[in-house]
Amino acid sequence: MLARVKLFGPMSQAVGQAELPVTLAGESPTCTALRAGVFGVRAAASQSLGRGAASLSTGGFAPDEQILAEGDEIALIGFVSGG
Repeated sequence: MLARVKLFGPMSQAVGQAELPVTLAGESPTCTALRAGVFGVRAAASQSLGRGAASLSTGGFAPDEQILAEGDEIALIGFVSGG
C-alpha cells in the first residue's frame, strides 16, 4: 500500500518536505508500520517520530495498533508545548 504522509513542525523540517510517500507492506499495515516506513525513507525524522502522533482523516489521533486502509489521509503531528 502506498501511503502519503503529511508531516508538520519538527518532522517536516527534519525531512525537508511536508508530504512523504511511504510504501507499507502487508495486508493490514498499522501506525507502527507507518512510523517504521517513514524512518526507512527518511532517517532524519527518527528523533521526532517517537514524540509524534498519527492522525487519520476518519477523525482524531490513531493508536499504534490502528490498521490503515488505502486512501486514508494520514498526518504525523509532533507534540508541542509552550508556556
